[in-house]
Amino acid sequence: MQDNLTYKGYQGHIEIDLDSDIFFGRVLDIKDVITFQGKTLEEACQAFYDSIDDYLEFCEDIILSTEAKKAKEEGFIWVEESEKVLHKLASTSAEVWSPQTDKKLIEALSELLKTVKDEGQ
Repeated sequence: MQDNLTYKGYQGHIEIDLDSDIFFGRVLDIKDVITFQGKTLEEACQAFYDSIDDYLEFCEDIILSTEAKKAKEEGFIWVEESEKVLHKLASTSAEVWSPQTDKKLIEALSELLKTVKDEGQ
């Protein structure tokens, strides 16, 4: 059996290995190598979706890291990148909200701003 999956604009090729009783595949048309597998078709499909989500998160982290390094070398942080960092902090805090979340978020942001100010001098 051979078939293709599509998720968030990415295609994956999936096959079944009858000798090993597993479904396996890889993401098509990208330079990186991304593979996935599962004991059932459902598991393999979910592994494909998870692999794409992980890949996109990885790419975003690389971009943010590269832009942050460039900003540091130039001696400033771009407002756009600061907004992305703040958004990520806020969304993470929202997922794990507790009565202490606001205090922790304010402390983290204060520390971030202090670090940026100290490095800029």
